[in-house]
Amino acid sequence: MMKTIRFQGASFPNFPKNPVMKIYLVLTMLIFSFMSRAQQKNYEKDVTSPDAITESLYAVISGEAGQPRDWDRFRNLFKLESRLIPTRKGEGGELIIKSLTPEEYITLFNSRVSTGFFERKIHNVTETYGTVTHTFSTYETKEKKMDLSATVASTAFNCFMTVSGTMSLLFSGVLKAWDSLCPRNT
Repeated sequence: MMKTIRFQGASFPNFPKNPVMKIYLVLTMLIFSFMSRAQQKNYEKDVTSPDAITESLYAVISGEAGQPRDWDRFRNLFKLESRLIPTRKGEGGELIIKSLTPEEYITLFNSRVSTGFFERKIHNVTETYGTVTHTFSTYETKEKKMDLSATVASTAFNCFMTVSGTMSLLFSGVLKAWDSLCPRNT
């Protein structure tokens, strides 16, 4: 029989007197504690620098067709008020700019990407002034894993604006421009 102990007005059941039951309860609590920690992923390394942020973004959205993306990792890169601003040319050649929350981007990505999708950084240029860092990141997109035989589907650049308010950096905005907007040098 278990007794109830009272502490500052709250009631707690006392451990049973049987030593085997005590061990069983302690082991059960430890197992559940370890299981819950194992399920929580640590994304702290993803936001330690502008390069870590860009690499993390490219890694999280890249994958084979039908492969689930780690959208929790993606969300971790952004502040609540962050926006992604993809640009493209419309059918008539007009410039189209759309501001998306990270959640809207996830919905758009999931509805449009039915093939494999892999982005790889080609080159970054980063400048910092005070707490604001701006990174131009040129990248290439392929539908198959990044290997020498895979055809490049497009090249483009992202403009990352990051704000450092603590030890880590978090996105404040991303502007995407695809090669349809950027004339190639021939």
